[in-house]
Amino acid sequence: MNSNFVLIVICFVIVLVSYFFCHSKKDWRYLVIAMGFTLLSDYFLLIANNYRVGVFTFCFVHITYIIRISKNRFKSIVYILATFTGGLLLVLFVDDILVALAAVYAALFVQNLITNFCQNHPRLPLANRRLMLTGLVLFALCDINVLLFNLPNFIYFPQSIAGISHSLIWWFYAPAQILLAFSAFNFRKA
Repeated sequence: MNSNFVLIVICFVIVLVSYFFCHSKKDWRYLVIAMGFTLLSDYFLLIANNYRVGVFTFCFVHITYIIRISKNRFKSIVYILATFTGGLLLVLFVDDILVALAAVYAALFVQNLITNFCQNHPRLPLANRRLMLTGLVLFALCDINVLLFNLPNFIYFPQSIAGISHSLIWWFYAPAQILLAFSAFNFRKA
């Protein structure tokens, strides 16, 4: 089994165990759903090599994180539906559905980051909000490297930079997932 995938399984187990040490059971449920989709996505990306399904399920990771932290869930759901509608319309103009899915994923990730930067989660202490935000920033750095690694498939881009980016992906992704896995912990209780 892929050692990177094993790390994601361990992160999911950490989230499951955090049930006994969490601040809020409701917040914990959102984290379980997000990390469950992360596990599923990484299975499709790392084991099954099905990038379309992997990117599609990763969209639900960000949807869950947006809803987890959002003060106005209705507004967030409207944005999410608009994002998916835009992605469906984009399919009409591009031949590759993976490109459209990646655009939807990127839009959801940007909304996730904006929501986390601009809103304070009322049920989580500052330390947990910082863990979540730091994890998401590292996650974004990982995705920037995924983009740079894949750019030579679409446009002229130096292979040397793509190679460096490939090696940096897990340098950002692994700590991002670990920080996110601990973001529901009540450290005083644990």
